[in-house]
Amino acid sequence: MTRLNPERLREIWIGLNASERRLLAMGGALLVIVLLFVMLWLPLEKDLARLRVSVPQDRTQLEHMRALADAVRPMRAKLRTRSAGATPLSAVDAMLTAQNLRSAVTHLEADGGNGVRLTLEGVPFNTLVSLLTELQDTQQLVVDSATLDAQTKPGLVNANLRLRSDAP
Repeated sequence: MTRLNPERLREIWIGLNASERRLLAMGGALLVIVLLFVMLWLPLEKDLARLRVSVPQDRTQLEHMRALADAVRPMRAKLRTRSAGATPLSAVDAMLTAQNLRSAVTHLEADGGNGVRLTLEGVPFNTLVSLLTELQDTQQLVVDSATLDAQTKPGLVNANLRLRSDAP
């Protein structure tokens, strides 16, 4: 393969007459314009078309997310607000009654100002988890300690729990 020598190219250029030089110059300029079009303009045009589709979709998604955030704010505030005057003991007692678990309670007492000791016998495990989740979500009561013993009947447990308030 022969190498392009700048001196050789200069000799060829000088050897051309004026019309041939003009034709080659215009061809080179056209080549530069075509290369710029293919390398710069077409990718920009393609990206612009993609953005014309994606930006309205992104705006719609943003509006939807803002609407969801507006809907979540009151829920979050509700979760963080404990009923006025409700003690952890009264909150647990009310929740046990609401979930029909009062009959499974063998022991329920206050544990300091922000805790509760609770013993349940023969309670369905899934119901117990649901109760604890509800107490955490609505009353900010979290499990400080727990002992669970399985009963012979599948799905039932005996639970000895200490709950404490996680609210500030």
